[in-house]
Amino acid sequence: MISDYSSVTWDMFFMKKPVLFYQFDYEKYEQYEGSYIDMETQLFGERALNKQELVHLVDEYAQHDFQLKPYYEKLHSEYFKYTDHNNSKRIFDAIEDLN
Repeated sequence: MISDYSSVTWDMFFMKKPVLFYQFDYEKYEQYEGSYIDMETQLFGERALNKQELVHLVDEYAQHDFQLKPYYEKLHSEYFKYTDHNNSKRIFDAIEDLN
């Protein structure tokens, strides 16, 4: 997925899809919007500040069948404790345990 600052990128990362952040207007964004994370050090995907960098990254991922790089695989396991389909059951069980 290619995006700028959208939170929908979390959905892609959760599904173990590579995320490319195309932040051609980063300085203005920081000035007017700001972010809860440091865009230079805390992103969960590659970052491009211009078209050439973006094209290079897309080409690099295409050559590797759009697989997550090992660093992002590790980061994924740190961010997401559960990646199964049992979230509703865990919530139900937690509510039941309150009784």
